Amino acid sequence: MTPLYVYTPARDADLLVAQLWARMAADGDLDRVFSNPDYPLSAFLTLLAPPHETIYAMDDDGIFMIVWFERFAAGTFLSAYFRPDKRKCRDTDELFRRVLKSGVDAYSTIINLTWQAYLTPIHLAMGYELNGRIPGLFNGRDALIFSCNSASFARAEARGQANDAAERNGQERRWRDMIQQENGGMTDG
Repeated sequence: MTPLYVYTPARDADLLVAQLWARMAADGDLDRVFSNPDYPLSAFLTLLAPPHETIYAMDDDGIFMIVWFERFAAGTFLSAYFRPDKRKCRDTDELFRRVLKSGVDAYSTIINLTWQAYLTPIHLAMGYELNGRIPGLFNGRDALIFSCNSASFARAEARGQANDAAERNGQERRWRDMIQQENGGMTDG
């Protein structure tokens, strides 16, 4: 299991974050995340530092997932970034679900804002509910507002387990059909 780390400002951790920021800038992801292609490194470091809570995972190429919580009222804003080569990995999905689960356990409500409408199905699958839209919030781009709590997260987890079981059953059926075909229509039992 990939370990998760809590970001605490210090030389080595700051160098890792600076490396991530440089990669985000090179990949054009500063605009995706902050709606600002010139988002400064100093602002990024400040954003991740206490009192915000920041959790990250890394591999040999540096940080590949970073999630930060900005507490307000009885809830928190959650923002996340995934390195492009890790965005569609099952391990990254499982890591993020662990972080999201700890977030819904710690806070009554998690809020996420994004201008990237294509992320809506991912948010819904994770247990977020779409609550509305704020016109022009992200430098002229509309913001979508999502919220997640322990009940909506639990429903999504139950759906995910059911989908995983259906996928496993489908794989088993395909294997059975292939074996049956190879055996000339005969099965083992």
